Amino acid sequence: MTPEQRTAQRRLVGLLHGPARLTPDGAQVRIWRDPRDCGDFMMSVEEVTEVLDVLDVEYHVVAPAPRPPHFGRNRSLHGVEVRVDSTQLTRWSPAPRRALAQLTPQPTA
Repeated sequence: MTPEQRTAQRRLVGLLHGPARLTPDGAQVRIWRDPRDCGDFMMSVEEVTEVLDVLDVEYHVVAPAPRPPHFGRNRSLHGVEVRVDSTQLTRWSPAPRRALAQLTPQPTA
């Protein structure tokens, strides 16, 4: 594994422990982002896709995407969502597999 891939893997695990959600069937991981500036505390859509590109993981960017229920009450806010097949994330070591195992499926609206 290259140093760039190792760094990207660590960032991926951080995403899986934070804002990522599984679809109800567990087949897809979805990472929603506010269309406004994410600031220093949250990776932007561009940063998320950069991590996935380094790890050679296929993804789809969906815009506009409604705010997920776990983000609060303002469901009218639409942002950008990065969708990834969950099986593609597990090849990078046990850390992403453990992080995926801890995600709970969320209903999609």
